[in-house]
Amino acid sequence: MNAVNPETVVNNPETIPEPASQTTANVITLSSPDAWLDLARQYDQFCQTNNREKKLAIVGFAPTRDLAPYYDETWDIWGLNDLHNQIPRYSRWFDIHTVENIETDVVADRTTAMARKCQVNEAAIEKMGISGLSKLNCPVYMQERNEKVPWSVRYPLTEMLAFWEKRGLTGSRYLTNSISYMVAYALFEGAVTGHQWTQINIYGVDMAVGDEYIAQRPSCEYWIGIAEGMGVKVFIPNASDLCKTTFLYAWEVSRQKAYEDKLNQIQKDAMTRLSALSQQQAEIARLINHAEAHIGIVGDMKKVWSNLDTKVGPPPA
Repeated sequence: MNAVNPETVVNNPETIPEPASQTTANVITLSSPDAWLDLARQYDQFCQTNNREKKLAIVGFAPTRDLAPYYDETWDIWGLNDLHNQIPRYSRWFDIHTVENIETDVVADRTTAMARKCQVNEAAIEKMGISGLSKLNCPVYMQERNEKVPWSVRYPLTEMLAFWEKRGLTGSRYLTNSISYMVAYALFEGAVTGHQWTQINIYGVDMAVGDEYIAQRPSCEYWIGIAEGMGVKVFIPNASDLCKTTFLYAWEVSRQKAYEDKLNQIQKDAMTRLSALSQQQAEIARLINHAEAHIGIVGDMKKVWSNLDTKVGPPPA
């Protein structure tokens, strides 16, 4: 990728393509508080000039990220956090955590010092946290402009919240995770530019298990609902648990009960096998202790009945 000027960014064909009708590069000052709006208008102009639909793929860490359209240049691809080390193409980036949190990475229980203590490759460490973000050659949306990240852009939280609150959304502040911030911002950007995204696909965001995901998932589903309510087509892979339920409440009670009975039986069978294995383990432990006791007794007998340190000769032929 091209070299980056810390103060300004010239259109980069690998990130935000320059409209074909322009003969000179459109320069955006990233340090400007309104850089987010300039970038939004620039991409919108590019799509309008080239008669291209505005299609967005938001990519998270779960396995379905492999399904994202990385090699279809008609898609704008947004990623987050340290995922840039794992996907082949992206056009914009998001890390909306505090700098301290970015460097600590609570989810991965990783700090730079801990990574070195665990003998993580130094090259890998350099691709993490702020150091990793500093190497990206695409807009990086953060809480504030960060001089250590040349392409960093202020995430317009105040402006976005005011926009959603003015529309009377009951969940205008229902933002419990990074994906929700990305979807909410995408819709906000589409509204302020006057040309909404026609489609938003969400990959690598399964949120299937874990206390953290249980708390975060409803917020994602809320903003997906807002997107569809605004006429945006949303695609979620079948493997993702977002916006899915196994059974329709009230209408499919018998199917639900049969399914629950099946799961309960599977769990009961597993517990029975576990109990049997635990008994076998206890018996094996008893036999091991018995054998170790025999070894110790024979050792003591050899010391007592073999003239102390005098070795007993081999048995007669």
